[in-house]
Amino acid sequence: MYVYSYEFVATHLGVEPRTYLLRVSYCSN
Repeated sequence: MYVYSYEFVATHLGVEPRTYLLRVSYCSN
């Protein structure tokens, strides 16, 4: 769900998914 969330947010904000993925990964860890 995290991946979907980060992807959705990235698409909505238009921000690179890589940055979000890194952030989500950090938050998850």
